[in-house]
Amino acid sequence: MAKTLEQEVKEAIKKLQKLPKEFSKKNKRKVLRKAAKPLIDAARNNIGDSDEPHYRYKTSKASNKLRAPKGKGNVIAVYHPGNLRKSIKALTFRKSSDIFVGPRVAKRGGGGHYGKGSRVDGYYAAMVEYGTKHHAGQAYMRRAVPAATQAVQKKIITGSKILIENFINKNKI
Repeated sequence: MAKTLEQEVKEAIKKLQKLPKEFSKKNKRKVLRKAAKPLIDAARNNIGDSDEPHYRYKTSKASNKLRAPKGKGNVIAVYHPGNLRKSIKALTFRKSSDIFVGPRVAKRGGGGHYGKGSRVDGYYAAMVEYGTKHHAGQAYMRRAVPAATQAVQKKIITGSKILIENFINKNKI
């Protein structure tokens, strides 16, 4: 017995209702992680590296309003050239199914050497992006977004098409 057009449409709708499962958190992140690579590369290319390492100090203070003189205190962290460039990554957070691109900040401790091995800490990224009263900002992320937008959109579209095609082939729609 041949199916009527109405029955075929109902079956197709049932199969298409399963499509949101294909765009699960895991699959969505796979697509977005691949699509984030052009933005990561553009941001990394916009950062100018320093020629020498920089230090972060911890000083004991008599009062919260007073600061120790420059160069005084205990060195708790050394930031080698290229640390900020290496810290730009695709970041995932538990409560979101999206991917965020930006500098990774060290979770614990805050001390040690950053930028030589695999350890990175981009805690000063905002100072480099927007500047301070002593230095003008580099706007590495603000310049990277428009430069990489088209490439990111194309990768998201192609990744989504692949997910949909796999769904169609698997369910024989």
